[in-house]
Amino acid sequence: IDIVARMDRLCDELGLDTIETGGAIGMAMEAGQLEWGDGEGALALMEKIDKGDELAEAVGRGVCAVAKMFDIERVPAIRGQGIPAWEPRTLNATGVTYATSSMGADHTAGLLIMVPEGLSEAHASQEAQLVNALCDSSGFCQFQQPKIDDIRELYGAMYGEEISFEDAADMGWQCLLDEWAFDEKAGFTRDQNDLPQWCREEPVPENGAT
Repeated sequence: IDIVARMDRLCDELGLDTIETGGAIGMAMEAGQLEWGDGEGALALMEKIDKGDELAEAVGRGVCAVAKMFDIERVPAIRGQGIPAWEPRTLNATGVTYATSSMGADHTAGLLIMVPEGLSEAHASQEAQLVNALCDSSGFCQFQQPKIDDIRELYGAMYGEEISFEDAADMGWQCLLDEWAFDEKAGFTRDQNDLPQWCREEPVPENGAT
């Protein structure tokens, strides 16, 4: 745990995302550049990220950069972003979010541990993505888990005017439309809205490890 804390602090100092960096180190282990579970080795590698070391620089660029360096096909990433600990093979609705959100494997775009009764996984993901887009673009913190009514009521109080549920929902939906339009201009197409093939073919190991 002390090594993990030191790695976390180093990510802060280097300006790196902890999830992406952890996945990139996992790719280095997959490629045989580090022994599995070698915390000291991983920390030493991270300390070279800004020192001109080729492998360390690839780790700093993320999961896909390390996978490309070693021609690894089994890559835990969607639309270029490393998959976080929220497993899409067991949390299927979250898998839908990973496959369809503008950010790829982004658990903050619409994490779903349980699907509300009466909703399909796709519908639940869509609603979660809408609420999270509204939350992100209105200044609310997702840890508060605000609902659309919470956001519209507090914004109405701040601006002194009534904001309807539909108006608030439309703001979230417009945000999603803008993000998808940006992705299309950046070269991401709808046929890329999918999970990696290994996610569809490989079962989750019985011991829960991935």
